[in-house]
Amino acid sequence: MVVLEYLEDIATTHADPPLSAQQRAASRLFAQMFSQWLNYIPLLRTTPGSAEEQEAVQALTRGMEAADAFLHRHGTGHGPFLAGEHFSLAEMATAPFALRFLAVLPGLRPELKPMELLKERGLSRLGAWMQAVSERPSCTQSLPPTDELVESYRKLLARMAA
Repeated sequence: MVVLEYLEDIATTHADPPLSAQQRAASRLFAQMFSQWLNYIPLLRTTPGSAEEQEAVQALTRGMEAADAFLHRHGTGHGPFLAGEHFSLAEMATAPFALRFLAVLPGLRPELKPMELLKERGLSRLGAWMQAVSERPSCTQSLPPTDELVESYRKLLARMAA
């Protein structure tokens, strides 16, 4: 987080309005909570079609609802990111997890497509955020190809099961 805060500080131009203390705090809180809100690994560890899977889907849905509510409550300005058009610490810290969520979940559970889940549940703010992050070149350029990413998670889950 220290490195990300530094990068945000040096990347802010004079044309960008500085973030307020409240916005910076919201960015840090979003970054801290994101992995809890969108923790899909417990879901991937369940047996497809099981009661445990249904419970894990419900837990993930509650997390997505919490992230969407946070973006509604603490989002500022016009634009898809937490700070409107400003790609902030919130996105820097969470984009790698969001992109993996968008690729790995449907890669291992094809019936569960995150963007469709968001749309079905009316979670438009998180959906717009996810869309913007998944289209940002600075985020996507460091992501491995989807098939490699999915296979690495498949192997990770197998090691966890052993």
